[in-house]
Amino acid sequence: MPVHAFDNVTPYERLFVTNSSSHTKPANSSSQSSSQSISTQPALRRSTRSIQPPAHFQDYVCNLVSFSSLPSTHQAFLVHASSSKEPSSYHEASLDSNWVQAM
Repeated sequence: MPVHAFDNVTPYERLFVTNSSSHTKPANSSSQSSSQSISTQPALRRSTRSIQPPAHFQDYVCNLVSFSSLPSTHQAFLVHASSSKEPSSYHEASLDSNWVQAM
């Protein structure tokens, strides 16, 4: 189809250009025959904006402590504290002597 065929059509009509006619019609037109098909699609446009991370990530601080910089006694405490599972019900708490003593 010639390039000038898109001069006087709307973006909606551009989606429904047919092979058999230089005149464009919407796809839901009652006069369109079933033998007509879509011949071209407009090319997708890539954004020209520069991609930057959000401003709140520029001075991002992570609360991560390296275990290697801590004394071995502190490392053992942190391992035990992070591996302990807190009970989710009274029944589970009643089975643990430490929780019974705390209650």
